[in-house]
Amino acid sequence: MKNKDYLYLDHAASTPMRKAAITEYVTAESFGFANSSGGHKLSRDSKNLLEDSREKIASLLDVAPGEIIFTSGGTEADNWTIKSLFNSTKLDENLVTSNIEHEAGYFFRKYMLEWDYYKTNKFNWINNNLKQKHLDEAVLNVISSVDKPLSPVGEAKSDFYQNLNGINRQMRLDYRNKILNTSLQDLHEVADKYLSTKSFKSVIGSKNFESDFESLSLHQKELN
Repeated sequence: MKNKDYLYLDHAASTPMRKAAITEYVTAESFGFANSSGGHKLSRDSKNLLEDSREKIASLLDVAPGEIIFTSGGTEADNWTIKSLFNSTKLDENLVTSNIEHEAGYFFRKYMLEWDYYKTNKFNWINNNLKQKHLDEAVLNVISSVDKPLSPVGEAKSDFYQNLNGINRQMRLDYRNKILNTSLQDLHEVADKYLSTKSFKSVIGSKNFESDFESLSLHQKELN
């Protein structure tokens, strides 16, 4: 972007729109402003615009439409991408960053620390405090969501995607029955697999983050 008063070189942070993009944006906003998750006509118009755009971008990149995920910006995209690598069943996971890491990395690093702390506390609570009444309430909550009636459009969309993925009515009933038959032992096994403190993570950061480490009662070691 050139201007008689300045030369813009900060495209890594934010890039000004091309005139063609601005024109498309204004056009889209004129009829695609409604909530794309709603059930009325304006919402359906927004949803169609969203999905048409997803398909066009997917065709240009030669990928499936489901692989195109829209985010609010680079920071959200960075964090979700890295989180997807760590939200797994691996027992040993490490995150290594440097002191010159971008702010987006800092927020994810803080998330990793808080998640470790959260997992430890949840693991202890499930093993020491979980009662049958808690499980009954949770099952009722999940079943009410599973059995929640949808709009005609929602039903059609749900049936389409389930048929597309080979999910038949019997499989849905089996899934519902498994929820109803969930036991305390099942939850203990899940907690031991996914929330166990057997998982160790290391975070390398500058002394600027000492207060974050201390707030989570993490052991600190200075590296030379």
